Amino acid sequence: MKIAQASHRSGLQLTLSVMPKMRNMEILNVSDSGVDFVVNKIDESYEVKVSISYNFFISFQKTWYRMILDKKDFEYMVKCLVNGVGSKHGNGSIWQANKMIIKESKPSSPYREIKMYRRIFILGFNIVPASLTPVVLNEIKGIKA
Repeated sequence: MKIAQASHRSGLQLTLSVMPKMRNMEILNVSDSGVDFVVNKIDESYEVKVSISYNFFISFQKTWYRMILDKKDFEYMVKCLVNGVGSKHGNGSIWQANKMIIKESKPSSPYREIKMYRRIFILGFNIVPASLTPVVLNEIKGIKA
């Protein structure tokens, strides 16, 4: 953190602190079959953004989900997606939650069934199911954390 100080002849002191700039690097951006999967590396953590497009009754919907994971949690999520391990990933509190629920499947299966869960405060929530195709899974396999 950089600190700059200045003083005025009237005796007024001014202190300015500048936070270091966060490094944001996109390491994955893949789309297939209505699912967009984006991973950004932000300093020591990973931002995972999943967009799911689907039809709801007579209208077309597109919903974004955003999760911030540390390196260990991110590596575990990638391992679960690649190997078909049933698990839950993301963050949650009483105020809000964004989670990815991976349904258990055989590693030889070319698709992964997931559910994206969002909660806003206590009562507002939605769950959207999706399938990750081999195109998305192959790109996820190639991520080096």
